[in-house]
Amino acid sequence: MRVSSVFPNDAIQKQLNKSDNKTLKFKTNIKGNGVAQVTPLLNGTKGVSHWEVLPNKDKILSVHSESVTQEEVIKKVTEVGFKIEFLSI
Repeated sequence: MRVSSVFPNDAIQKQLNKSDNKTLKFKTNIKGNGVAQVTPLLNGTKGVSHWEVLPNKDKILSVHSESVTQEEVIKKVTEVGFKIEFLSI
């Protein structure tokens, strides 16, 4: 299941908690229409089960996946001109 929303719903969060997914977190400058720009790239990335951009000042991108690497996510996001900095797993 791939979701590209700013706020995950409870059902998605419960599913994520039950899986073996890791969560990669990045500081970005993605906002507004930027979510629409990265949606096809992140949704098309093999291994990404869910992602979201939090509407805080750092525009934190959380990517939930069993297999995607931080380098893959950084490449996808920078392809459309956004800044991205890895924070944590």
